[in-house]
Amino acid sequence: MKTKKIATIVALLLTCLSFSQNSFTVKDMADYQNKIMIDELSLTEEQTKKVSEVNIKYATKLRALIDREGSMFSKRDDMKKISTAKNDELSKILTEAQFKKYENDLVPKIRKHIRKNMKL
Repeated sequence: MKTKKIATIVALLLTCLSFSQNSFTVKDMADYQNKIMIDELSLTEEQTKKVSEVNIKYATKLRALIDREGSMFSKRDDMKKISTAKNDELSKILTEAQFKKYENDLVPKIRKHIRKNMKL
């Protein structure tokens, strides 16, 4: 369980770093997450709409956090809160199997994508 939380936090940190080092927009991040989740989790139309709303909501929150003054380290707790809130919302939209796949497979895939495309 701790490993999954750490992986999610690392993915959020990488997301934040990519925002700060590139012109990677809120829409870019949400669109990528939407695409990968739709493809990999076989989302229904209803799930797709709800997941898209969640992704844009939390990408916007991350962008606002990144734009705030202070070091990334000082923002860690806020990132963790954002991650936890997002996961809570997603767990209510996705089936148990979809959510497990998201945590175990997609979070690392998103992190890898960010590393590759953002040249971290």
